[in-house]
Amino acid sequence: EVCQINASAACITPRGPTTTTVLGQNDPAFFAVFVRDTSGGSGIAFDPANSRVFLRFSDASGVMRSSTSAAVLAPPAADASDVAAIPMGRWSVLRRQPEGIWPGLARTDLYVLPGGQVIVDDGQTPRLNTMAAGETGPTFSMANLDGHWQSDGAIRLGQMWSDSPGEFWGVRDARSDGAGHVAVVTGQFGDPATGDFVTIGAGGQISGRIGACLVSGTSTAPVPGASGLQTASLTLMSCARSGLYQAVIDAPANDEDPAVLVIAGTDGGWRIAQ
Repeated sequence: EVCQINASAACITPRGPTTTTVLGQNDPAFFAVFVRDTSGGSGIAFDPANSRVFLRFSDASGVMRSSTSAAVLAPPAADASDVAAIPMGRWSVLRRQPEGIWPGLARTDLYVLPGGQVIVDDGQTPRLNTMAAGETGPTFSMANLDGHWQSDGAIRLGQMWSDSPGEFWGVRDARSDGAGHVAVVTGQFGDPATGDFVTIGAGGQISGRIGACLVSGTSTAPVPGASGLQTASLTLMSCARSGLYQAVIDAPANDEDPAVLVIAGTDGGWRIAQ
């Protein structure tokens, strides 16, 4: 499906197999194309020569005037045994900083998502990492380090005292389990006056702009075993940091504090308060 979008990456024409618009001579127009993975769980490999979506432009008489295309990919569905073996949910940890950075241990939130994706949020620059289930017991590996977690709510990566950068230890955050969790968060995050804001609609649609990037996405299915997590998959477009990102709502610990939208990619991310 395709639609024309505005500067906030929201559809301004109905989604469908075609869309009709009048293009001004010097007025830029933006379009979004929506594709669905029908592989049955095997995913779509990165194969630009064969896995592509084409957007063709035709005039009123039906004559094609131009076209553009982009490669599409989709990760395979996580194996059920892997899903059960990784510690999905929110964890509050102390994480060892690189040498020369103070404080040496930084309070960090880990959001472990299905498929082994992990949002590492130190409160400054969220980043997206990956976690793999271990071969035996409740173990895992991350950033070339071995970790262990317990069902009673403890987690550790690396040595007991976290001497090396990236190592951590901590406990499970009950907010990921739905205990006392606020209702699904919708509305605006950021400051519309500056042009940097993201909107989450009642149906889970997400659109907006961050810096020079257009943002588009949808809320994702509940995380198994972590019903309190509100997560989303996002695409950033038309900027130097274009790509696929994961997001999660940082639910406030206190009722008077605002919720924060945490957006993370492999090269960094943003924290945007509501």
